[in-house]
Amino acid sequence: MLIAFMCSITFVPAMLAALNPPGEPASIGFAALAPLDDFLQRHRIAVIAVTMITVLAGVPLLFQPRLTSIRSICRIRRVHRSRTHRELQNTAETSGNEAEILAPSLDQADTLAKRLESLPEVSRTLTLSNLIPRDQDAKIAAIKSSAARSDAALIRRRSSRPTR
Repeated sequence: MLIAFMCSITFVPAMLAALNPPGEPASIGFAALAPLDDFLQRHRIAVIAVTMITVLAGVPLLFQPRLTSIRSICRIRRVHRSRTHRELQNTAETSGNEAEILAPSLDQADTLAKRLESLPEVSRTLTLSNLIPRDQDAKIAAIKSSAARSDAALIRRRSSRPTR
């Protein structure tokens, strides 16, 4: 960041002076704010004075902080945050102490998972086989038969509807 700052105050102005690039083809900025820009240019001392008075008027308020409730809220949030963090660390699914291993096929992943599950350090293993129900073939057959029946009912209803 320091290097960028140094380049922006030394190298960039030098290159602009040396290369003398052409100006912008159109004016830059917001045309709707031109009256405000003119006002600020004409009354810059008054604007700075009003800003300084506002800042100085707010300085005494800095010595009367009303942060007791905010401190207690932050303390409560910190306690809740810590408790939640401890609960998540003690749950196997969210502890962060896990490893992901990719295998070329589902069969190889299952054998690797069985081998790893036998280790005392491993609490559980998951593969895609864990996400597939045991009686998947029976469920697929039931879905197909109900789909055939519902398709026939839906097609009959659509054809009996009047068209506009």
